[in-house]
Amino acid sequence: MLMPIGLFLTTNTKLKIRFLLAIAYGASIGGIITPMLAPPNMILLGFLDTVHITAPTFGEWMIKVFQ
Repeated sequence: MLMPIGLFLTTNTKLKIRFLLAIAYGASIGGIITPMLAPPNMILLGFLDTVHITAPTFGEWMIKVFQ
């Protein structure tokens, strides 16, 4: 959804490529660090529930990611 906006911002081809790479990178990071968007993270949370270990809250998860 953001790619058309990135393409519209400038006529410089090199800058357009940089915008598109930044958008793709940002989308990848957002999907990886949040527990509900990446399948491996959801598998880990399911495993913790299976072995009766309290899963971290969303805030605790984000603090650990950014440490």
